[in-house]
Amino acid sequence: MPGRSPAMTAMTAATIDQLSNGRMILGIGSSGPQVSEGWHGVRFAKQLARTARR
Repeated sequence: MPGRSPAMTAMTAATIDQLSNGRMILGIGSSGPQVSEGWHGVRFAKQLARTARR
C-alpha cells in the first residue's frame, strides 16, 4: 500500500477491470520494508493496524 496513493490504486484497478471485462480482483497488501522505509521514510511496523479501516 505505501507504493501508491489510494487514488492511483483506484484508477489503475478501474482501468484493468475495464480492459478485462469485469474480471479484475483487487488484492491490497502492506508492501515491504524496502518500499515503506526506502521510498517513503515510514517505519515498517504495525502493518495490520495501518491497513485497518478507521
